[in-house]
This record gives sequence, structure tokens and C-alpha cells, in this order.
Amino acid sequence: MSDEACLGLCDIDWESGICNGCGRSTDEIYGEPEDEPAPPPAAVAPEAPARVPAPAPAEQG
Repeated sequence: MSDEACLGLCDIDWESGICNGCGRSTDEIYGEPEDEPAPPPAAVAPEAPARVPAPAPAEQG
């Protein structure tokens, strides 16, 4: 089937992997799975450790 048959609401038969609405496979609907997982979003990534301020320069005298 084509995108013209899409209802805009997928109803996947997970045993067959085919959408009951348009008749396409999950690979046709969502695309091929990627080889590597995507990196986590920045909001979820661990924070960098807090910086320690550098010591004040010693007075020369």
C-alpha cells in the first residue's frame, strides 16, 4: 500500500508487523532501524563535575 492509504493512526498487528489501517510494515512506516542507538538528549546526559576555582596568585614582594 502507499501513504495515500494511511489513516494517520497506526494500528499495528505486532504478530505480523503489518498496520491494520494501511497494510504497510513497520519498517515501511517508521523506516529501517539504525545500527547504533542515538545519543541521549542533552537534558538527560550526565552533568559535568563542578569546577574548582583556581587559587589566587601569590603576592610578589
